Amino acid sequence: MAHTNSIQNLIISLSSLLVLAAIFASRLGFCCELRCEETNMLNRHENWMAQHGRVYEDMEEKERRYVIFKDNVKLIEDFNKGIGQMYTLSMNLHT
Repeated sequence: MAHTNSIQNLIISLSSLLVLAAIFASRLGFCCELRCEETNMLNRHENWMAQHGRVYEDMEEKERRYVIFKDNVKLIEDFNKGIGQMYTLSMNLHT
């Protein structure tokens, strides 16, 4: 009987560990996806800056402008996903 309880406890412990590992793996994947999206947006901002000759005085201004850029890109992409628009928005020197 004691042997059966030990096996049941082992199975429960391993099952719990497997569930925790699955949760951790899914969160890790989600974090990596977010990091990739952020890296992609940073690259888009750098390319946009180069294309339009934008140079900022310091990192503080660059970070502030990046947040504005990111918000504007989201607005553009969300608008363009809509149905029935007579036109689409795109990035330009004012993005």
